[in-house]
Amino acid sequence: MRMDNIQDLPYKPGTILKDVEMDEIIMYCRNDLDATDEFFKLSNKHIKIREFYSNLEGINLINASETKIAKEVFGKYLSKDMGISYKDLKLKRTNRYHIDIKDIIFPYIKFNDPVNQRLLDFFNNFVWKSNDEGYSSKIAYSNSYVNVNREYGEGGLHSFSKAGIYESNDEYMVYDLDFASYYPHLSFKNKLHPKHIPEKIFSNKYEGFYTERKTYPKSDPRNYVLKIILNSSYGLSKDKYAFLYDPKWQLAITINGQLLLTMLTEWVVERTSYCKILFENTDGAAFVIKRSEKHLVDKICQEMEQLSGIALEAQECQKLIMRDVNNYINVIDNDNIKFKGVYEIDRDYHKNHSKRIVSLAVANYFINNIEPSDTIKDHMNNSQYIFGKEYKNYGIYDYCIGNKSKGSNILNERIVSKEGVKYNELGKVNRYYVSNKGNKLIKKMSPLEKNTITETDKLRELTPTQVNIFDFIEDNTLVEAKDRESEIEAGYKCTLFNIYQKEKEYDLNYKYYFNEINKLIKPIIQ
Repeated sequence: MRMDNIQDLPYKPGTILKDVEMDEIIMYCRNDLDATDEFFKLSNKHIKIREFYSNLEGINLINASETKIAKEVFGKYLSKDMGISYKDLKLKRTNRYHIDIKDIIFPYIKFNDPVNQRLLDFFNNFVWKSNDEGYSSKIAYSNSYVNVNREYGEGGLHSFSKAGIYESNDEYMVYDLDFASYYPHLSFKNKLHPKHIPEKIFSNKYEGFYTERKTYPKSDPRNYVLKIILNSSYGLSKDKYAFLYDPKWQLAITINGQLLLTMLTEWVVERTSYCKILFENTDGAAFVIKRSEKHLVDKICQEMEQLSGIALEAQECQKLIMRDVNNYINVIDNDNIKFKGVYEIDRDYHKNHSKRIVSLAVANYFINNIEPSDTIKDHMNNSQYIFGKEYKNYGIYDYCIGNKSKGSNILNERIVSKEGVKYNELGKVNRYYVSNKGNKLIKKMSPLEKNTITETDKLRELTPTQVNIFDFIEDNTLVEAKDRESEIEAGYKCTLFNIYQKEKEYDLNYKYYFNEINKLIKPIIQ
């Protein structure tokens, strides 16, 4: 949240405090209240949505995660329609130990290309197995289709051609196709459901949520909550502790989803004179096609919609700047730019906001043709504009990096002076920027468990001529494990910035930030 002051509790609970120490605690509590107030302001929208839906449904959802909202609301209606209590519904689930995948593949899944037919053969011959100990057979298949490597499994299809910049022009266009609400549609359009919930009850309610959502604008809290229910329900199909758990329902959705997307791609490749697959990712794909053949692809989309019952959303992209399938910048038009993965600039408050300057500089480079060195050196005094949209300048905070120590790990500041080396133990949460004259940050980790070394292990280190089989004995030796260390931002010094300090000029190591920017640029332009 870019608070001026980041603090951990300065003393362990139960400590008898001196007057000076009490003053420190008071300061800590005041800062904690300020942070809580700021977090409340950031969360106010989500709190109001939960208040609204709590009153609407008669369910306390104030502190509910998105997954719990889906459970509680969906569960309320399912239990009512099934004529049982929600308590009884929560006990229901379908365990599976044997699934013939051929039994769940939709009858209209067909291929012409031999590569894709072999894929279908693989699924038709695969038997999924599991047991009560947590084991389940892993579905994994890969192939290459028109020079694109594909990965299939229990989730979505993922493929990627080559990093680069792809732009629409007078002759060619970047065309992005996406199935709308893919997993929910696959479920209720094909009458898929957990075995322990009657199909008519489940599908009617699931589809009802989708239909109802379309009646509300995006600003309406009901739209938000219904979206959560639709998207989270699939995740509950894999949760052994959820009342929607049924591996067969889950696999029927994901495997048919992969095959249907493969069909769509095959149709586009077969029916156009030129088609370059840029990527395929779960519910959609992006291609480079001839502009003159857009009508052919649009016709393909119509045919697929008729076959599957699922709408396809198509849009032309001005420019697709792509490192891989999960990390890219998609310039749809001047008013609509999608930043994905490492290229995100303004992330949700619960995500990592470290080194925001890096994402800004990369976007400036690819979209505004501004050299990264200009961005990182001039940013302190200027807001950034990308196609007229202003990205707020947070000053030094845009260069800061957050670090949170987990478990027993401890972050230390290593201070080297004429008197020697001193380690300053830091709190669990820290903020810093990479500097020229700072100190090294060292993460100290607890030792691994004591290593048990047998006499057999010792003998393995000997040459064969030194080993006598009769020397193998069961005498074990405990060896004390040592503390482990690793350097944060290896090769660079850092300046702690837990307490905000305004400087005319900060001791920023521009070389570090430039190198971080290059890590995101080079894979694309090489």
